Amino acid sequence: YTKVFSTPINPQKMPLTSEDINDMMKSLSNWGRWGKEDQLGAINLITPHKKTQAAALAKKGISISLAHNVIKVPADNSAPFTHKMLQTGLDLEGHFSNDLFSVEYHGFTQTHIDALCHFFHKGKMYNGFSQRVVTSKGASRLSVINLKGGILTRGILIDLPRLFGVAYLKGSRAIYPDDLEAWEARSGIKIQSGDAVLIRTGRWKKRAKEGPWNIANGSAGLHAS
Repeated sequence: YTKVFSTPINPQKMPLTSEDINDMMKSLSNWGRWGKEDQLGAINLITPHKKTQAAALAKKGISISLAHNVIKVPADNSAPFTHKMLQTGLDLEGHFSNDLFSVEYHGFTQTHIDALCHFFHKGKMYNGFSQRVVTSKGASRLSVINLKGGILTRGILIDLPRLFGVAYLKGSRAIYPDDLEAWEARSGIKIQSGDAVLIRTGRWKKRAKEGPWNIANGSAGLHAS
């Protein structure tokens, strides 16, 4: 934890220690907040009232995709997205096409949601469930299947390159609470309970300019604070 979070990007920001992170695990914990059997965590903040409020915000019947074409080369990830055609239009005796996908989500090219079973801390996961419930068969607690109903709420886009007047954030740039507050002030929109916060760093423009991600060029992101 210390190596990840304590690099003093801004000389005015105090570095965090592993002890600080351990303290946060207690002071910021939601364990037990929604009962000892809860498996949703902060998703509980998206109440039915919040959903109806979000749905009422729609003004035009258009959709804006956040999708990105898959990257099938091992430049950013050691296990890239793979796609194999099993049957094609060149199979003259065939009657349909067919394909096979394989993906290891974690890395810097595949969009995904980390379920609450993804992180362990001192042998436990969210709400005190033992990490041992995650086995070769999957997770019997806190799996992504708990979100199979989807997530519907108000989305708040925080466009940090636009805020700072740059094409993209450099890989060494940590994002601090006051950066988020500066965007709130600029946009006039206040983040509320149950909102989904989408933070743009310009990483795809950065990739186009600097090439695939690696440890040397880094990746901008939220500071632990």
